[in-house]
Amino acid sequence: MMQKTMKDIQLIRAKSTPVLIELTCPWAPEQYDFFIKDSARGGTETTWVMCGYLRARHGYWSFTVPGVLGEELTGGDLGDAWDSNLPDNERQKILENCAELMVEWYHKHADKSKSVLENIIEMREKAEKEYSW
Repeated sequence: MMQKTMKDIQLIRAKSTPVLIELTCPWAPEQYDFFIKDSARGGTETTWVMCGYLRARHGYWSFTVPGVLGEELTGGDLGDAWDSNLPDNERQKILENCAELMVEWYHKHADKSKSVLENIIEMREKAEKEYSW
């Protein structure tokens, strides 16, 4: 069971990059969206771009980039095939590890001359072609 005290949104630093983690579904399946701050866009507004997706369902959790359709960077067995939640004692460590993997993946594949949003749009289009049914 998920702890009642868990925040729906967390702001952490992964490899010196601000990452926003939003709990989008607390139960079955437990799901999170991961966002990177788009500082290249300038101005006074803060823009966050979804770059990762974590889902725990049917005894397995997976983390994909740049979103729901995409490359699985990591995942793990939850033991029970009916389990759809991350272990309470490992949740924060898993979220932070996924954020670091996402930032590494993003910086490896991003075109530095483009904004985060422009890069992610291109990455999602590519992923849709590669990973769609």
